[in-house]
Amino acid sequence: MTDAKGFRFPCKSTPPLKLPKPPGAASEAFLSTIAQGRWAEEKVMEALSIDGEFIGIRYGQSRYNHDLILNRTNWKKYIKKVYDQMAKYGKRPDVLVFRRSDADVIEIPPNGDISEELEEKIYHIVFKSIVGVECRSSAYYYDKYIKVRKKEGKTLSITVKEEDIDRLIKWRKTYCDKPIIYLQLFFDKGFFITFDEVYKLIQLIKNGKKPKGIEYRKEKRTGKYTYFIPVSYAKPALIAEESPDVRAEKIESWDGRVYAIVSPVGGRYKLTDEFKNFLKELSQKIDQS
Repeated sequence: MTDAKGFRFPCKSTPPLKLPKPPGAASEAFLSTIAQGRWAEEKVMEALSIDGEFIGIRYGQSRYNHDLILNRTNWKKYIKKVYDQMAKYGKRPDVLVFRRSDADVIEIPPNGDISEELEEKIYHIVFKSIVGVECRSSAYYYDKYIKVRKKEGKTLSITVKEEDIDRLIKWRKTYCDKPIIYLQLFFDKGFFITFDEVYKLIQLIKNGKKPKGIEYRKEKRTGKYTYFIPVSYAKPALIAEESPDVRAEKIESWDGRVYAIVSPVGGRYKLTDEFKNFLKELSQKIDQS
């Protein structure tokens, strides 16, 4: 369909994704991954806001709270909505980046969060973004790790799940091949790599070639691979001006089990010149299109 503002949604109609059955409950590992990812999202959005030329808003449907975990019915309703939307439109990147000049004239909520809204209600906002960001976090000081472990051939990496690839491709088709990046945030700095670069590396592996340093393993639950792409393939995105701390949060599940969800907290980061230039190049491409 094309609305009064001229947005064709979806850009390219594709068959619904065939997704596995949604999880009936959230595991401790799942909750920890979400908590760590949400911290990374907050730090990326905060750094963008401080810099001023761009802003970031939360878009990916990845939340948890005590009500969802305590109430199994609420969890099932929530996760069903997430999977239904993903089947129709693809996997949402965690954060959307906008030019501040564009954000001032579109309907972004004051809290900078559209993750709970149905795609059909917010697509005109999403179309105005310049890039989607898949946020990851790792509890390491990157510089210290590399200094100590590099002689052993060890490195840190950006984590990419094979099961996400087709889901992200579908989202890109929904939104006219909008760019996506992966951003891995450590305690002292963060790095980014484009989805296109990641996809090319994975295709090389599937064709029997193994790019230097890339590791991968097959997941028992899904039968798909998780790829670990060395940070050497990426570019600096964020530098810590103040390092985060770590805390554990008590979460009680619907069946009485108590989880201790450990995640980073606090910290302050600034954008690198490389990342700002990357965003500016994307902005210029929009003006030229």
